[in-house]
Amino acid sequence: DYPVVNLEKYGIQTIIRAKSRALWWFSKCIWVAASVALYYAVGILIILGACMLMGKISFIADQEWNMVMNELDVSLFANKQLWLICICIPLMSSIALSLLQLTGSFVLSPVYSFLLLLSYIVISVYYNHSCFMGANSMILRNEFAMAGGNTLSGIVITNIIVMCAAVFGGYIY
Repeated sequence: DYPVVNLEKYGIQTIIRAKSRALWWFSKCIWVAASVALYYAVGILIILGACMLMGKISFIADQEWNMVMNELDVSLFANKQLWLICICIPLMSSIALSLLQLTGSFVLSPVYSFLLLLSYIVISVYYNHSCFMGANSMILRNEFAMAGGNTLSGIVITNIIVMCAAVFGGYIY
């Protein structure tokens, strides 16, 4: 609820001084995207730190572990594909969902927006389609891992549409 509370209290001062409500809105969108990216960066740094403590850093997927945990043969993937489906796509989907949450917080309320977004993510566990962004972040739902899986272009287009709609919708509202 930070952006909603900010608008009601200190944000109003920022809007008056900047003479633009749009600038305030776009700053909140940038803040959300940067926060999500920072969250991912911290997670990656923690993983790298743990790997350094264990004495083994490898940027190659472990074949045995993936066969046991995911029943996925990662030897078929190029490292570029793994980085895309393990880091880039989840990051992009998280930013899109966070921007949607930000817009929903103003249109509905922070609590209702969160509950609707949570319901949408839960639904995406059961339905495999690129319009369900939670499914887009699952490796096993990707075209690289299963026949008929979500295509990379479909995932990226869906994320871009959601990001643009959320930012533009919030701007209009």
